[in-house]
Amino acid sequence: FLKDRRFTEYNCIGAVSAEKSFFKSFVTKANIFKDRKKIPSFLSRQSLPVNLSECYWDYFLVGNNLNLVAARKEIVDMQFNVFKEMGIHCPLLTAVPFALYNIFAFNYPDKKNFCILHIRWACSNLFIFEEGKFWIHTISIGKNKLMQSRDTESLGIFDELAQEVKRLFNSHYLQKESPHRTFSEIFLSGEPIDGISESLSASLGLSVNYLNPLQKIVSRISIENPSQLSLSIGLCLSYLNRTALKLNLLKEKQKAIEGKVRINVAKKVFATLAVVILIILIFFNLRLNDILNSKKKELEKHRVLLDTVIPEYKSLLSTEDFINKRLTYLEDRVNLHNLWLRILADISLSKHKNMRINFLDAETTDNILIINLAGETGDYNDINVFLSALRTKEYVSGVKIISSTPSIKEDKGCLLYTSPSPRDLST
Repeated sequence: FLKDRRFTEYNCIGAVSAEKSFFKSFVTKANIFKDRKKIPSFLSRQSLPVNLSECYWDYFLVGNNLNLVAARKEIVDMQFNVFKEMGIHCPLLTAVPFALYNIFAFNYPDKKNFCILHIRWACSNLFIFEEGKFWIHTISIGKNKLMQSRDTESLGIFDELAQEVKRLFNSHYLQKESPHRTFSEIFLSGEPIDGISESLSASLGLSVNYLNPLQKIVSRISIENPSQLSLSIGLCLSYLNRTALKLNLLKEKQKAIEGKVRINVAKKVFATLAVVILIILIFFNLRLNDILNSKKKELEKHRVLLDTVIPEYKSLLSTEDFINKRLTYLEDRVNLHNLWLRILADISLSKHKNMRINFLDAETTDNILIINLAGETGDYNDINVFLSALRTKEYVSGVKIISSTPSIKEDKGCLLYTSPSPRDLST
């Protein structure tokens, strides 16, 4: 369906529902996160109901408030693979509450605190944004029950929904030092249902209106009930609006994919260079053989005169000895180059795909080629497999680990494990 409409030529933005996401707001000291590299270590010290190592996560800061969103990796991977199987590129996968937040920030910039009741088919979500912090609550009443009640002309389900919202408000503000609402209006998101806004307004004593995602967007066509497009337009704003809140649960996954692409490119470049060097060496060897053969023919001609011209004979002998020594030297160099190419190829084939080689050096001693290399990997077993593979080569001996040192550095919310080069063992 999408391919027939040429939709695969564009980017597609997705969202994870509130029930499949985890949200948490933290109040922190002033300027504690001026250096954003400290955020992962701060989160690791918090008592969270989820293990962040098993989740994809992102965050945003409002003043001294840190707002965290996370989703389990299998949920994000499943949604990402759906796009991939359809041939659609998904550069951004956010959470539903933040797509709706971008609509509100775009269309109602003067309202710093707000409440949105997002009505879905099986359940509803109450989103509260106050004083730079997010709260998300789930209500088990959805459009399905509301529509059934409307068909039977019973308004009891509306009252039940209003009571659930009241209960959540009471529970929410009891936990705050200042139990006062900072907003006087609730916005509804989703397909309109007759009578619900009036019923909720009467029960809650608050103004209840439908969210208009097109309030500041000029449309060439007339759209009835634009509230039903809230989530779609929110996702568009999340991607297209440069000032929008761009929470992306795919950041870590995209870094891993980009890393694999760089490794594959490096392998192709290395293989190409190895082939070019090999061709040059072969051409040089052939050319050298031609020169040596021509010299040998000349020597054969001079040997006829050796019996009569002793000085010339000795000179020719010394010349032949010199050429033979140079020939031996050059053959040794060619063999050394061939050995160098061979071990480079075996190193490339033996290392695990997750290993990265950062440093490689070589030196020759008594016709022995000594290779020193350093790299990094996330699993120490990869090193044992790598060394075992090299030990199977009949021309390789003395394979051993000189030093292995784990170190940790923080980089944009990820833990990266690296090893220093042998030239810097002091660290």
